[in-house]
Amino acid sequence: MTEPVGSEGLMISGIKAVNVQGIKHIDLTLDTEAGLIPVTGRNGTGKSPLMNAIPWTLGGKRELCDVPVRECKTAGETVLRC
Repeated sequence: MTEPVGSEGLMISGIKAVNVQGIKHIDLTLDTEAGLIPVTGRNGTGKSPLMNAIPWTLGGKRELCDVPVRECKTAGETVLRC
């Protein structure tokens, strides 16, 4: 029996978020050789909006929260690099 395409999982090598929740603009390139990458920081630094951007990008509108776009902005953007 063969495994379905993509069964090895998804490796995210970068993420870009613009006007997503509290994030004005972030564009990260991740070291995929490192394996797991901790996301740490003080309260209010954007950890949760950054993590929320991943399911929003993959799942579309059905994954959006009530207020996905940063306050006073009319549009937001998220991009994943794999």
